[in-house]
Amino acid sequence: EQCCAVVSRPSPRNLTNIAWAVATLDIKDMPLMDAIAKESLRQMHIFNPQNLSNTVWSFAKISCTHDPLLDAISAAALRPLATFDPLGLVNTLWAFATIRRLDRPLMTAISAASLRRLLQYTPQQLTNTAWSLAKLLVRDGPLMEAIAAQACNFCAQFHAQ
Repeated sequence: EQCCAVVSRPSPRNLTNIAWAVATLDIKDMPLMDAIAKESLRQMHIFNPQNLSNTVWSFAKISCTHDPLLDAISAAALRPLATFDPLGLVNTLWAFATIRRLDRPLMTAISAASLRRLLQYTPQQLTNTAWSLAKLLVRDGPLMEAIAAQACNFCAQFHAQ
């Protein structure tokens, strides 16, 4: 009985982990993703930044768009965006760019948060941020200039392959 309750009402972390696993294995199981989306919507008010970024990343990874879920993630992510770590910021931005969904308030907030945390970004995170902005045709001169400057700090780490 308790097991069934867990299955019928998985925690935000478990929902996110299931979505991540499905996406990582490149399985496009639409009924499962729809069920994850519906339950995520019911629990969105208790999703933390990692749940938000991992969920949207998972849906984007397998090109699964669920408009109500994406709208809810956009709205929910605006509140705790200052508490997202660099990976969460980058993955959220990458996900929206991958599915070509431009949410201007969210992109503006992610850009501002990224600019404040750019010194913590890895070279891959810098690259993904620049790619995502370009994919969405978001022109953010200050952020792109800061990315370029930060990338120069990593130049010594780049090696030809």
